[in-house]
Amino acid sequence: MQKTRQGILKLLKSNGGLATDELSEKLGISATAVRRHLGALEEQEMVFRRKEQRGVGRPCYIYSL
Repeated sequence: MQKTRQGILKLLKSNGGLATDELSEKLGISATAVRRHLGALEEQEMVFRRKEQRGVGRPCYIYSL
């Protein structure tokens, strides 16, 4: 497994659930790159997402194990 994906799994395990922008900030990579990794992890059923409304505007996805 790639080092970045291992980092994502470690962050999700220690923080419960995080949004794409939060993961991007913690890992120091773009949100687009995080979404690609999350998509691959989601296909493998290693992470799951749920919609969450945070303030005004579109809801965001929160990823967790």
